[in-house]
Order: sequence, then structure tokens, then C-alpha cells
Amino acid sequence: MAAVDYEILKNEHELDIVLIVQHINKSKQIEKYCLSLCNPKVINSTKTRQKKGLIELLRNIKGWHCKCCEQQFYKSTSYTKHMLSKEHKAKSLGTDLIECSSKSCRKKFASQDEFQEHLQYSHKCSKSPRNGAKLDKLMMLENVKRQKYLYHKYLTNPNSFTVFEKDEWNFQSLKDKQKDDVLKENEYGLLITEAKPPNKEEEPIQLKTADDYLKKWDKMDKQEEAYENELEEAGRIWSNMVPCEALEDVEHKLKRKNLIV
Repeated sequence: MAAVDYEILKNEHELDIVLIVQHINKSKQIEKYCLSLCNPKVINSTKTRQKKGLIELLRNIKGWHCKCCEQQFYKSTSYTKHMLSKEHKAKSLGTDLIECSSKSCRKKFASQDEFQEHLQYSHKCSKSPRNGAKLDKLMMLENVKRQKYLYHKYLTNPNSFTVFEKDEWNFQSLKDKQKDDVLKENEYGLLITEAKPPNKEEEPIQLKTADDYLKKWDKMDKQEEAYENELEEAGRIWSNMVPCEALEDVEHKLKRKNLIV
């Protein structure tokens, strides 16, 4: 089998050698074209057709490169298929790919909205407890992410809040308001908690950030887990204590001595 002769490709066929060298090991089609053009046994009519195909392929290579996913394609069909894929859409949106937990489905979705719409119209998948838990987690993370974004904007450039973002901020402030909190509208139309002078027995109330809530929830989860572990350990210790017969014998002796009723 003839090898690729870059001198022939450059001098006889006037092809872009730099581009060929860059992609020949990644595309079998480019390699096939080059070998055909360098093979003296191949007739001229075939070489003419192969050269035309190679020039067309090299011309479209830059257009078949996905910068978002850092992938190079060598066919228009492969490139189009990739651009329409859920993997590419999720990468371009900056989200993780979401997979339906139902064993009979396993469809993939690029965003929370797509996954939510799937559960809305798929009665079987919506009954899956894992899908329900996954959706709740996604919604919580999305809400936390949104609150962190708004809080950062409040600290850096509060004057840039849109009307929708102001409504979103104020709604969340009312939702998070504690019994003794005092909310006031600042110069930017945003509701904020007014700092109260701390009492001796009370700690000063401060604005809670999204990170504060995450730490609080994590602490509560750990406390709940520790409490459950303690209950389990207490049950295990109790079950391994003195047998029931021995306890009844002790109780009988204590009654005889009038120590218990």
C-alpha cells in the first residue's frame, strides 16, 4: 500500500499541507483521499474526484468545529447531530445533563425546565420517587444559585436591578422575614432588614446569605443524623441488656422487700 507523500500533495495537487498534517491522523476520510492521490496506480479520473472531495472537506473543517465542547467533526451529518444533542445544549447552558431515573425511560435532558416538562407529560416517570427527589434538589439548587446571584448584585451594583429582579428580591425578603424583623425599602426599591440594637440576651439579627442557609441546612441534617444514630445505639444497648427473666426476678425480690409497689 502506498504511503502519503506530502511533496506530491503540495507540488502536483497544490493542497494545504499544514491543514492535512493537522487532521490526517484524526480523519480516515482525509487519509483515504491522500493515499489515493499519492498512489500512481490510481487512474486520473478517480484522482480528480478524490481531490475535489478532499478540497471540499478541508474547506469545511473549520465550520465543523464545536468551540463549546472542544470537538472536531469531519462530516456535516456528525456535526449537525452533535449540535442538536442534549450533551451540547447542556454544555452551552452551563448545566449538568439530567437523566430520567425511570428504568424504562432513561431519557436525557439539558435543563431543569425540560426535565420538569417531561415529568409533567409522562405519568409513569412522574411516579418515580427518585425523579421527585431529583427535581426537588434541582429546584433548591437553582433557587440558591439565583439568591447568590441577586445578593452579589446587591453588594456590587444594586442600581442595576431590573424590575423582575426587584420583585424577586422583595418576594424572597418577605418570605425569609422573621417575626421581629423590620423590613424597609432602600433607595433602590429593595426591601432590606433593618438592623436592630442588640439586647443583652439577644444576638444582633443579620441578613442571611445563600451560603448561610446552606450551612444551616447542612448543620441541621448532621444533627438529625446524629440523633437517629443515638436512638439506634440506645436500642441496640437496651436489647443487649439483662434478659427479661432476670429483670422479673429482681422486680419480685424488690416487691418482697417493699422497695417497690
